[in-house]
Amino acid sequence: MDEGNQAIFEILEFQRLMEKGRLLRKNVDFFFQNQHQGQGAIVALLNVHGQLTQKEIAEKLDITPQSASELIYKLEKANFIYREKSSNDGRMYILKLTDRGHDIANKAEHHRAFINDILNDSELKQFNMLFKKLNAGLIGRLNENKAGIK
Repeated sequence: MDEGNQAIFEILEFQRLMEKGRLLRKNVDFFFQNQHQGQGAIVALLNVHGQLTQKEIAEKLDITPQSASELIYKLEKANFIYREKSSNDGRMYILKLTDRGHDIANKAEHHRAFINDILNDSELKQFNMLFKKLNAGLIGRLNENKAGIK
């Protein structure tokens, strides 16, 4: 098997094992349960940055403002985040995690710890670099396909 096929195999195997582990846990954590919907990504962003505007979230996740608004509404309704008027601009709202949101974000920490237990710093840097490169390539392909659809 050539290296390209081996890489695809390893990614699929990793995905399968992550799914198997998720199914084995009775209490599926919020982060992995909702990351495909963007909700887990928003919680993670707010956990890292402390506070963001809806526009900043949309930009960081590369989603439309409407999609960000829908995700934010769901998170707010579930009491994971709350809105606060900006002291600089009364028309703008700042989004922050609630205590419940912080609890969920902290539960996701064990996933990061798992990766750090397996990969050393050098390997982790290489892993991140390779996935950034793969993601950039996929984004380029998706943009090419969008342009061709018009």
